[in-house]
Amino acid sequence: MKPGGRFLPAFVLCASRILHGWHYLTPWQPTWSPIFSSLVGRLDEQTGKGRHLIGLTKHEYTNMKYLIHWLFLTALLSLVSACGEAKDATTPTETSEAGATGTYMVDVANSRVKWKGVMLGIKFHEGILKFSEGELTLENGVFTGGSFTVDMASMTATDENYQPEQGATREKLLRHLASPDFFDVANFPTATFVIRASEGVAATGALTVRGVTHTETVQNIALIEADGVVKANGNLVFDRKKYNVSWDSPMQDVILSNNIELSIDIAASSR
Repeated sequence: MKPGGRFLPAFVLCASRILHGWHYLTPWQPTWSPIFSSLVGRLDEQTGKGRHLIGLTKHEYTNMKYLIHWLFLTALLSLVSACGEAKDATTPTETSEAGATGTYMVDVANSRVKWKGVMLGIKFHEGILKFSEGELTLENGVFTGGSFTVDMASMTATDENYQPEQGATREKLLRHLASPDFFDVANFPTATFVIRASEGVAATGALTVRGVTHTETVQNIALIEADGVVKANGNLVFDRKKYNVSWDSPMQDVILSNNIELSIDIAASSR
């Protein structure tokens, strides 16, 4: 047995035999690894024996260097690949887009307020109101401000709960709603809402009806933005009697709910 041979790992002997022929097909000597060169140089310097310390022939020693170079190269490529995959994994977060930001003017032709009033246990009436003007301010897709004006004279009724044979017609309902019993449109031709704050899917602001102002909240707001156009919708329920809309039916078996339900749909374009 060669000196030190019993300390030689079996895989080095096998690799040296396999690389015996391949060595002549790849005559270049790897020199890109200063770490490996330094290790071998230190071995020679410290022992004065070099390859003889572990019982290798010159040819086996050369082949072992090739093997170690290729093992080192494989490990390095694996590390680079893993780093590349980690970088790719963070790409979606780095390219995420912010929500809509800026001031948007209400498109009054494509915006509306749908109203609904209920006579408990009997029937309901509903219809449409139009905006006369309005704007909203967004920051990253969240309401930060806005003001909206509704034309009370634009009120229409869209339900079918009427009895013309008894004098209960659509036109009669609308006249009654415009009268001082309800919204007194002649003296208060508009109603307004001004956003003061927002949180999550709700926006709180000042609602003014018949010249009376109270704080109300629009709930369940959904908002989308595309090509500079914002579309938003939400719901608001308010107590009509807080705003002096105080008419009650003279008939004891007919009760008009105090709550008026609003469903708001807004389309707005950036300035």
